[in-house]
Amino acid sequence: MTMNTWEEVKIQIQKETQRVFQSYTNFKITETIELFEKVLTYPLNKPELKLDGLETRVVNSLEKILIEGLKKVDNLSYFPDFARVEPYLRKILYLTNPTKFNELDIRKSGFAGFINALDLNTNRIDFENTRIENLIGVSNFGEHLFRTYKLRNIESHQCESWTNRELYENIESVLVIYLFATNKCTNSLKPIVEQSKIVKEPDFRGYLESVKENFRSRIGKFIHIKGKEDIALSQSYVIENIVDQDSNKTERKGTVNELRKNQIPEKRMLIWGDAGMGKSTTLEYLAYVDADEKLKNYQSKLPVYLSLGLLTDKNISIKQSIFNKIGVDNSIGEKMLKEGSINLFLDAINEIPRDDNNQLKTFRYREIQNLLNDYKQMFIIISNRPQDENIFKGVSVFHLQKMDGEQIELFLKRNTKETPNLAKLLSDAIKKDSRLEKIIKTPLMLSRLIEIIKSKGEIPKSEGEIIDRFIFSLYQREKEEKKDANFNIKIIHRLLRYLGYESLERKDTNSGMTEDEVLDYFITCKNKYGFQVDTIYILETTTQLGILEQRDGMYTFAHQAYQDYFHAQEEKAILGL
Repeated sequence: MTMNTWEEVKIQIQKETQRVFQSYTNFKITETIELFEKVLTYPLNKPELKLDGLETRVVNSLEKILIEGLKKVDNLSYFPDFARVEPYLRKILYLTNPTKFNELDIRKSGFAGFINALDLNTNRIDFENTRIENLIGVSNFGEHLFRTYKLRNIESHQCESWTNRELYENIESVLVIYLFATNKCTNSLKPIVEQSKIVKEPDFRGYLESVKENFRSRIGKFIHIKGKEDIALSQSYVIENIVDQDSNKTERKGTVNELRKNQIPEKRMLIWGDAGMGKSTTLEYLAYVDADEKLKNYQSKLPVYLSLGLLTDKNISIKQSIFNKIGVDNSIGEKMLKEGSINLFLDAINEIPRDDNNQLKTFRYREIQNLLNDYKQMFIIISNRPQDENIFKGVSVFHLQKMDGEQIELFLKRNTKETPNLAKLLSDAIKKDSRLEKIIKTPLMLSRLIEIIKSKGEIPKSEGEIIDRFIFSLYQREKEEKKDANFNIKIIHRLLRYLGYESLERKDTNSGMTEDEVLDYFITCKNKYGFQVDTIYILETTTQLGILEQRDGMYTFAHQAYQDYFHAQEEKAILGL
């Protein structure tokens, strides 16, 4: 219902009940109708309360009966939804006195129980034995309470015999009791529902679409050559690390997505995996799945993916970064965290940059532990390289598993659909070479190997050689396709070597760099060797190639393995190897 329609409905409610309320001079009818709207539409999203679609069905029937001017037969068909007073009283009691609500709910109390709990039956009416004729003119709306009680289980076919007068009497009585109950609990209800107007969940559709698009564009970082990694392969398989071997605890294993939905009641997971195992892809995939679900069902959780390597400013907390990312103020954000309406994915503890005395890393560790301690309802998944010790107490560790033979075959099949002979060629080569099989058990290495074979037809024999061939195949393809005279492979490679070496030496990880930082590295290298080159052009081109990537205003190498490769290349040159 639109705001304008609601205004019309409220006017009609006042008209329909003015005959009754005109004799109650202290009854603030206008304010009570306003509060009725807020209580009725207040979102609870709790099926266990048995409100029977109160927020939608009553709202819809109000519009149909009071605004649209339907024929009598249509009004009769909508009346059962209109007269859902018992669910409305259940909602009021839940909001104002949840302890009493739970007590009645356990006892399976009916309509009369909720009437008494809200002190609406001040006349002590015996609903089973009293005649309505004896209640005409009784104070505190006795006639209307009795009539509404008799309608508690009404169905549309039971309304068919009513006269017009009976229909409108019943409409009047139902509206009167809605307002009577609302007015009775005004002092308790107002602070609850009016606060809800302040912290009402914003429209996240734009944000959710961007989460989905971000994953689609990043899942295949090597897409510049050909193909795109199958999203289904992002459902990485993990096995829980149980430190106490004598423990009777059952080992939990499966895809991360399956586990978090069924087997992780503590709502915390720490994902450990080596470089190239797909830690980032796994978390981005989960955010994608959640975004898609949230767009279909607003009651679902809102995903927030944060790359910790990009949070380089210690003056901006992780919590503030969450609020900034989804575009909410602190009051709304804090409420969402406490209620657990966010699924939080914190990627790459290992990419938090090194600074003086590791202050930033220490600060982030403490922040993460506080999030784990303070927001028990929020599902939090953190990724990291394997460590000797888990620094986050009370969080189970799950190891990403390298691909087995069956998964490798599936990966090959799905990523060589256009060249089916290639899958067999690679499969045979892998089976014959145990060293090669060991190297390509990670999705990164196997995907890069496939692209190398597509472009060069040769099978590299080491991890470093795979990355080297892949990087140079990117260079060569760019040069051949664009015929760009400014694209000098030797200069670009030298600049990236310098960037990889200096950034890793200074920050100890593949953490975020501002555009000015990257350009400063490039300019220093350019001046050192006397290159005549536009550094902004180099930055844009290497980002388009997918060697570097830009996200949230920061630059990183598209993968840690790329930074490691360029660092090793430069280090060899420095050592004269």
